[in-house]
Amino acid sequence: MKTHELLFELSHPIRYEIMQLLVDRPMRLTKIGEKVDANNPEVSRHLDRLKNADLVDKNSDGSYYTTSFGEIIMPIIPSLSFVAAHPDYFLEHDLSMLPPEFIRRLGELESCEILEGTTINLHGMEQKGSSSKVRIYTISNEFVTAITEEHFAGFDQMVLNGFIFRWILPESQLEDKNLMALADHFGTSQNEYFRVIPKVPLFCSIIDEEIMISFLDKKGKADFSVGFNSADPVPLRWGKNLFDNLWDCGTYLSEFR
Repeated sequence: MKTHELLFELSHPIRYEIMQLLVDRPMRLTKIGEKVDANNPEVSRHLDRLKNADLVDKNSDGSYYTTSFGEIIMPIIPSLSFVAAHPDYFLEHDLSMLPPEFIRRLGELESCEILEGTTINLHGMEQKGSSSKVRIYTISNEFVTAITEEHFAGFDQMVLNGFIFRWILPESQLEDKNLMALADHFGTSQNEYFRVIPKVPLFCSIIDEEIMISFLDKKGKADFSVGFNSADPVPLRWGKNLFDNLWDCGTYLSEFR
């Protein structure tokens, strides 16, 4: 089967909805009709199309189920749906530096709430960060915190209390005096807090169990005018997996001293 033929079979909204239903569990024709709000002859025609495409099959008890081929196809579709839902946004943003695996998994961000407005997004992150109890993981092009003795004392206490703080930065930030002041303060212990990679592929902040993502614009800067936010476990898993991937590839900040 050619790709365009497969997409054509899934292009009808009722056939796609049937596939979504059957991924969860086998279902009889009448029950499918109730769920998709279609009469039995119409549902039967769509099931025949899906069966001929090897996407579904029929059990001996009369229930329909997703084939192993269909089970492979369906997790791929949400990524196309997510990108297709925001064509203007993705025309103006660069995702090419993301590891290919995470581009393929963009559909996991489908449930994110979209917040527009730089002030709204930055203020929201500041509020959540100030009230965080467990962790702050950040992937960022810039280190923008002004360091004072009070910051050192507060940060030391947070770490002693079990707070998990990690920050991934690009090599271009090695000239940032505030960042290197932290490196000097924590010595080798700061290895748990900062790592450096050649370039960061996006802005991502995980604060406790919430994630906020801003993709890079065409100039390579994080665009905070639109943020993808969620406390749903699926986008959170995407962000944590990406963070761990980049963290493992990073270099300890102390190695640059």
